[in-house]
Amino acid sequence: MRGKEWTAAAADLFRTWLTYVEQFNELYKSGLDLSGFPDDLHESQNLPMHGERHDVIICSPHPDDEALNGALPLRLKKENTRILNLAMTLGSNPARQKERKAELAAACRVLGFDCLLVREPSGFTNLAHDIKENDGAARQQRIDILVRHFNREKPSLILFPHAKDGHPVHKEVHHLALAAARQHAQIENRLVLLAETEFWHPLARPNLLLGLAPATIARLITALLCHRGEIARNPYHLSLPARFMDNVRRGREIMQYSGRKPLCTFAEIYRLSRLDRGRVQKIKRGMAATIPPEYDLTLNELQSL
Repeated sequence: MRGKEWTAAAADLFRTWLTYVEQFNELYKSGLDLSGFPDDLHESQNLPMHGERHDVIICSPHPDDEALNGALPLRLKKENTRILNLAMTLGSNPARQKERKAELAAACRVLGFDCLLVREPSGFTNLAHDIKENDGAARQQRIDILVRHFNREKPSLILFPHAKDGHPVHKEVHHLALAAARQHAQIENRLVLLAETEFWHPLARPNLLLGLAPATIARLITALLCHRGEIARNPYHLSLPARFMDNVRRGREIMQYSGRKPLCTFAEIYRLSRLDRGRVQKIKRGMAATIPPEYDLTLNELQSL
């Protein structure tokens, strides 16, 4: 009898949670029917720029990475921090590069980021090919170009993918950005904060769990919608909230917060470190920092972690 009673109770629970999962599925499918982005924001290929000297530089491997990894810069925008998205490439398909530049310009306008191609007219090309060919001269040339950008801007914070971020171009951008940041910090005798990002592969030993409000995520999704060519083949913007939810689950475990109540529903994960005149230093403050979404984060406070 007890077994039958449990089976009935389990069946009731199953039906309850089946409804819950079906609501997730319906919510995802409803996103497919939502209208896209207004065409008028794609009429110009002019990347938004409002002068030099930016506090934060995002080294984005592809158009759309400025939105996929832009949660931290977007939160810092609240204190009018000047953000520069330094676009490393316009993608690997030459036939799509003109369109992708217009998409990138529209996305950065939504986010309020300035944007600049690391090199005209198409950014760095053949990154994946040169990795396979082990072309050290090409890599050094790109590092030199990045150093010039960093020397001009003198950023306090530089974001770039971590070394094992799955995609070969993301991995190469990690090596380029880190090498250039080191040279810049040595040349200028500066202290620079680094933030490694993740998308294709999880970070090992992250130390910042950045809570995100729904409005922040909605703005990131709106920017992603500007990349309509990418969205057309893969509606990855619809799963962005789920990724941020899973970050809270994962972050609580790997950052030793498993015994505490979650401070937020959505979060992004980063790994912070410092460059002191070219030498990488780990953040000394405990195991990790968790910043709630309602907290008005400033660049100075981030540097003091």
